Amino acid sequence: MNDELKRESLRKSLHAAVVLAFIPIAAISKGILFLIIVAGLVLYLFYESYAQQGGSIPWFTDLLAKIKRLREKEISRAPFLMGGGIDLAVIAFSF
Repeated sequence: MNDELKRESLRKSLHAAVVLAFIPIAAISKGILFLIIVAGLVLYLFYESYAQQGGSIPWFTDLLAKIKRLREKEISRAPFLMGGGIDLAVIAFSF
């Protein structure tokens, strides 16, 4: 298995795990789910800004280095698009 395929498999597994982790939270409260996602996105934005300036958070920096696409040199839009999509779905659909 080549390196890019391993990287993409890890990315997709992480995304699936995050989405599956939100299901029990969604069953409890849409508001709590919305706030957790927004807080996660804000923290990720702060982390990315910190990392762009040369900062490092030991386990998190290593994980992101493993799953970031090789062509992604700047802040990745994917987490924001995924989080925003989930938030829009939470707002738009009641369950």
